This record gives sequence, structure tokens and C-alpha cells, in this order.
Amino acid sequence: MALVNGLYVVQGEANAVLALLRKFRRSQTRQQLPLLDEHNPLLRNFADLRDVLNKVNDLSEIQFDTFISPFLEVIKSDATDGPITARALSAIEKFISYGLLSFSNIRIAGAVQSISDAVTKAKFIGTSKAGIDECVLFQILQTLRSLVLSPGGRHLSNATVCEILQCCFRIGLEQLLPELLRVAAESALADMCRHLFAAMPTFEQDIRMGLKELMRFLIALCNPHDRTNLPQMILMGLHLLTVAFETGNEFLRENDSILPLLEDELSHTLLQLLGTQKLKIFAATNRVCFLLFETLRPHLKFQMEAYFIKLSQIISSNAHSTQLQQQKIIEQQNGGGRTTNNNNITSSYELRELALEALVDMWRLPNLVSELYLNYDCSLYCSNLFEDLVRNLLENAFPSGPLLSTHILSVDTVLTVVDFIERNCTARQQQQRSIALARSLDGLSTDEFSGKIGNELKGDFNETVASAISSHISNHPESTNQLSPPTLAELISVKKQKRLMTEGTDLFNRHSPQKGVEFLCDKGLLKNPMDPKDVVNWLRQNPKLEKCKIAEYICHRKRPEVLRAFVESFEFHGLRLDLALRQFLETFRLPGDAAEIDKIINHFSEHWHNSNNQPFEHVDAAYTLAYAILMLNTDQHNPQVRRNQTLMSVEDFKRNLSGTNHGKDFDQEMLEQIYNAIK
Repeated sequence: MALVNGLYVVQGEANAVLALLRKFRRSQTRQQLPLLDEHNPLLRNFADLRDVLNKVNDLSEIQFDTFISPFLEVIKSDATDGPITARALSAIEKFISYGLLSFSNIRIAGAVQSISDAVTKAKFIGTSKAGIDECVLFQILQTLRSLVLSPGGRHLSNATVCEILQCCFRIGLEQLLPELLRVAAESALADMCRHLFAAMPTFEQDIRMGLKELMRFLIALCNPHDRTNLPQMILMGLHLLTVAFETGNEFLRENDSILPLLEDELSHTLLQLLGTQKLKIFAATNRVCFLLFETLRPHLKFQMEAYFIKLSQIISSNAHSTQLQQQKIIEQQNGGGRTTNNNNITSSYELRELALEALVDMWRLPNLVSELYLNYDCSLYCSNLFEDLVRNLLENAFPSGPLLSTHILSVDTVLTVVDFIERNCTARQQQQRSIALARSLDGLSTDEFSGKIGNELKGDFNETVASAISSHISNHPESTNQLSPPTLAELISVKKQKRLMTEGTDLFNRHSPQKGVEFLCDKGLLKNPMDPKDVVNWLRQNPKLEKCKIAEYICHRKRPEVLRAFVESFEFHGLRLDLALRQFLETFRLPGDAAEIDKIINHFSEHWHNSNNQPFEHVDAAYTLAYAILMLNTDQHNPQVRRNQTLMSVEDFKRNLSGTNHGKDFDQEMLEQIYNAIK
């Protein structure tokens, strides 16, 4: 249905705002305040607009600025009250919604920019009447939402979009505002996020970087260690992250600039939130985790392992609360027992329910069960994740008292695994039978199938087989993602190697590092005779090794070749000295002996200096600076030092290194950067 002439729409909205302005003028006159006479710029703007509208027959005959400027001036004016500002905002929203702004016009970019600037900086005289000011804020949210979601929203710059989102966040996070208004702000933000992330592939790089910063802000909003983040704020952040993944998951998977943010900050924040006792936050966190791992699990191997381990711990740690819950049910059924509040028991039980439901949802993802077993249980340096989870579920599936929903959920999860195995076996058997039949047909003699009739029969049969396989794949889509799974013999061999690797790791950690390495060499998991590079690869790749034991092994005076190979296994090219030293020391713990520390830093400095084309006057300068960095770190972060003496300043740090670059000074800007990074 065609809309009424846009000219009449603008006239009607202008008359409505003009009437409110005149009413406000009369109320100001009764209160003996400065008069709003006919020379008032706001009234004069609408008078001029009325003259222009009376001279044209269609709205397309005038420019955007002509009919939106009077409304924008009212919105920006601090000499109007809430109802006037709200009416002007409503008019702008109507113009956008009705399509009165021609989004194909070359001047549309300036128009949407002007609207955004005015609405985000809206001013009005506050009142003591309940709800008046909140109505203005609500209309601001509605107008900004309509602007971003309109076709003209594509012309907004990155800075403008960020300003719009900040305006909505300020309203949504203000705890003094009514809850209904904060919910409206969250709803508007959800609509904007849905629109922006869904259209992300079509945006220019400028807007994409803005969405990366939005993602960073949402992650920070969910940080449970930030005391300014109230539970309502964390829930808002999780809700908006859910919207982002639900609408932009495909592009997020391919966006190299956002991926590191998801791998590090987001994964760490979500794992921290799983420790909450608040059911809403726990449920929302699991929802984001599901979407994250469903989309990006090829990039999040260790993060997903930590997630499943955390869920398993929650299921196990709350087993005692389940027993108490069972006891409570028995007491209630017997008509006895205490009637005291059991909120803690109920909360723990519900957390366990949510954890089991999250596990069921995850395990229903296509191929996830086989991925868990192959990527973790059959990986030398990962836990037996699948085996441990199934064992935990089986232990929780059988009740010792009344049957509870957690028992049913545990059985449901195990049956999900059994169902997947059954379907996988059926699919493989079907494929094997089809291949065998096809080969037997190809092996038939030409006497049995010859000429045109034989070729037609073969063609009909192959077509039937292909149709059957295609039908099976459509019914079992998870079977299409399998990439030549290993044979049973290969899996048995890997599991045997993993058991030996675990035994060797235990020897390394609990008894003697030398015995652990010798054991693995004897069993063929490391080269025999011992190869330093092979041992170093094992030291770097095995996360279960204790860092102090690694230092003990590489610093042994009888194995200098191992220390050299260990240091040279790091790629330091292009890294500033303090960053390289941080990366190096994250892999082991420095020993307490000064001579051993000296030996390690000496090898490190030489390798870093050579890897960066010898940036200092002499390799000894790199050694001196590395040692100074260690001392600065101790000075800044050792509690005993902070308590007993004044902390080293940047000037002290520079003065201590004066002339140590083979008689010259180091670059002063570099020293300041190092100091600030460590401080």
C-alpha cells in the first residue's frame, strides 16, 4: 500500500512540534521566565519550513537538510522540555521508517551523519514528573535503532557507529534508570548487533575494525574480575555476544583480525564465568560457549578441552549436593524432616542440570564425539577427555536414592554417544557394501555383460548405488565430514604410546628428569641415542611437564648441548628484547642458582642478538640489558622489595644502563617502552 505524500507527513510533524513549542512558551511566560518570542530561532526555523513546504507539490523537490534541520535543532537545543524533544525525535524516526530520506541520493551520507550527531547529543530540560525524561531516552533509543537498521545506515562512519552504540550502552548500563528502559536499550543494542554482524562481509575495513572493538568491549563487559561489572551487565554482554555469533558466525570464522580476540580474551573470560553460582549467567555462558565451539573449534582445541574439563568438574563436584537433594525428597515424602531453606543445595543441583544439558547439546554436534576421541584421547599431550567424561557420566547415571533429572540427563548424554557410534558404523558398513558391489560388478567378464546392454546395466546399477549413498548422507550429514579415520590398529598403537608417554612424564616430574628421558628413549618415543633437538621438541610440546624440572634438566652441566638446542628452538626475529625474554621464560622456571641463571641468560642473549642482526654494539650489551630487565621485574613485582624500598623509576632504569652498550647508551625510547611494559 502506497504511503501518503511525504509532504503531508512532514507538514503534520512540523505542526505537532510547533504546537508544543508554543505551549512551552506560554508556560514559560506564566512563570515570568524569558519569553520565547517569534524571533526565537526554533520557531523561526519551522516558520521558514512551512513557507518552503507551501511552495512545492512533492517532498522530492526539496533537499534533506531543508526539512530535517528544524527538527534536529530542537533535539540539540537545551531550551526545550522533554515532550518537545521526544516529539522531534519521533518525527525523525518516522521520516526514516517511511523512507522519506532517499537513500540513493548522493547527499544521504551527510543527512544520516547529521541525524546521528543530533540524536546522540540530544538535550532537554529535565522535569520532576515521573516518566517524562525516560520517554525521551526511550525515543532516542528507537531513533538510533531505526537509523542503524535503515539502508542509510550503511553510510555511517566507524566513529559514528561507535558513538551510537556508546549512547545506547550508557542508557542500558545506568543502574539508576528504570529496568524497563534498560531492557529497551538492550533490545535496541541486540537489533543493531544482529544487523551489523549479519552484514559484516559487505562492510568496508573501517567498519570491520569498529566491530572488532565492539567485540572487545562486550568481552570486557563480561569480565567477572572487574568489580564494576554487575551481574546485569555481564548478562547483557553475554546476550549481545550470543547475537553476534548467531548472525555472524561464518564471517567470524574467516576474520583473521577478530580470531585472536576470540581465542584468548573471550575464551578466558568464558572459562572464568563457568565458576559462577548465578544460574542465569551460567546458562548464558554455556550458550555462548556452544556457539563459539560449534563455529571455531578447529582453532580452539585447548580451550574446548578446558571447557569440557570444567563441565566435568561441575558435574562431579555437585554430586554431594545431589545426595542431599535426594535426602530432602525422602524426608518430604515421609512427612518429616526440616523445612529450612535449602537454596544452596538447590542452586548447586540446578547448576549440575545446566552443565549436563550443555554437555548433551555439545555432543549432538555432528562428528564431535569422534573428534573428542581422536583429538584428545589419541593425542600424546592431551587428557583422555572422552574417556573421562563418559566414565563421569556413567557414575552419575545410577541413582542411590530417588530418580532425579540429573540421572536422566546423564543417561541421555551417554545414549547420544551410543547413537552416534551406531549411526557411524551403519554409514561405514553401507559404504563398504556399496564399494564391494561396485568392484564385483567391474570384475564381471565381458561374456556376462557385454555391448550396449551391459553398459546400460552397469550404468543403472552405479546410478542406484550413488542414489543410495546420497540418500544416506542426507539422512546422516555428520558422516560427510569424516577425513579417512585411522584404523583400529593405528588407534591401539597411539593409545599404547600415550600410556608410555604418561609414564615417562611422571618419571620426569616425580623422580628424575634424566630417568624420564631415558625411559622414553628406551621405549622408542624419543630417538636413541638421545638427540638434543628431539628432546627439546618434547620439552616444548608436553604441557604436563613441571617447569622447574625442565630448568633442572636443561641446566645440567653435563648436557650443554640440550640448553643450546632449547634456546635456539625459539624464533626471536623482530621481537623486542623484553618480549623475547618473556616468551622464553614462560616455558620454564628460572633456577635459584646464580651460576645457572647466568648461563641461561648468556645463551639467550647471544641467540636473540644474532636473530635480530646484532642490533647492539656488542653481544654483551644484550646480556646486560636482559639482566637489567630481570632486576626491574623483581623490583616492580616482588612484594618484599615493594615493602622495603622505593620502586625503581624510569630514570633510575635508564641511569643504571648508561654507557653499557659497549660504552654507548641504549636507545632511550626503547628503554621507556621496556620499562612501561614491565611496570
